[in-house]
Amino acid sequence: MNQVQIKMLIAGVLVAGAVTFLAIAGLKGGGFTYYLSVEEFLADETKYDQRVRLHGIVQTEDFASNPGLMSAEFTLATETASIRVNYAGTIPDMFQANREVVIEGMYDAQGNVFNADVLMTKCASKYQEEGMPADVPEDGRVTDDSDVPAQDTDTTPGGNDQ
Repeated sequence: MNQVQIKMLIAGVLVAGAVTFLAIAGLKGGGFTYYLSVEEFLADETKYDQRVRLHGIVQTEDFASNPGLMSAEFTLATETASIRVNYAGTIPDMFQANREVVIEGMYDAQGNVFNADVLMTKCASKYQEEGMPADVPEDGRVTDDSDVPAQDTDTTPGGNDQ
C-alpha cells in the first residue's frame, strides 16, 4: 500500500468509529424518548429521575391554563392512574380539558408532581369531522331525516359536471 491508501484507510476507520460512537451515545443517553402511559411511568420508579414523555387525557377537575404566563396545572390521567402536572412553556391553541396530550419533563418525587416543559396536543381524527356522528357513512351522505347535513365528497374541480 502506498501512503495515500494508508491515509484513506485511517480516515475511513476514524469516520466509521465516530459514527459508531455517536450512534451508541445517542441510544444510551436517552436520545429517543418514546411516551409512556401514566400507569407505566408510576409502576417503574427507575424512570422517576429520567426525562420521559407521558401520554394521557387532561382531566377537567383542577384544570388551570394561563397562556399569558405560559403555564398550566392539570391532572394527566389514563384508565387506572393519574399524575399532577405543572407545565411551563408555550400553550398550544388546542390545549384544553378532556384532550389527549403528550408531555415531556421530569418527575419531582418530593412534590409528587411532574414538571413538564414540552406539551403536545393530539389532534382529533382527521377522518371524522367535528360534530359528525360516528355512524354516518364514509361518503358523508345521510339517508334519513337527521339534522346532520350531507357532505359533498367530490374534490375534483368543477364537481360532478364532467
